[in-house]
Amino acid sequence: MSANVIFFILLPLQFVFNALFSFSRTFLHPVYLFNQINLSFFLIVSLFIVQKP
Repeated sequence: MSANVIFFILLPLQFVFNALFSFSRTFLHPVYLFNQINLSFFLIVSLFIVQKP
């Protein structure tokens, strides 16, 4: 799989995670904070995958 294919698979997932985390923020604040950390890590990893040759 090329980096572009991986990127276009990860991109929709990021919107899904954002929607889930917005829902979590309303009802489960500690979970929301934990998920924000996971989202940041996920974005860094996805950028690293895309930039690899």
